[in-house]
Amino acid sequence: MTIDGLYDMVCSVHPTDRYSFEEDLSFAAGELCAMFGKKNVLPEDGVTQSLPVKEEYGAALCSAILFIERGEQEDRQRFLERARSAFLEVWRQRARIRKKGGA
Repeated sequence: MTIDGLYDMVCSVHPTDRYSFEEDLSFAAGELCAMFGKKNVLPEDGVTQSLPVKEEYGAALCSAILFIERGEQEDRQRFLERARSAFLEVWRQRARIRKKGGA
């Protein structure tokens, strides 16, 4: 998913301007890093046109931005559930790599 794709997804639910979206995106990415640690959230290849976090966290970012924009507790709950699910997927992937003898 790209930043533009995430922006379109958020705007399909709650229209927002690009500047606010990018501020909210940065805040939400920071929140994920605080929850799970940078090594579990940030992509290894850096940030280009893709999301500033690992792909697995895309749905969680959408919910976090919607919560920031709308303030609805349902969005916050959805963010927390999606974030935990994404973290578990990232953790499983890292465990598989370690088990195979990789990094």
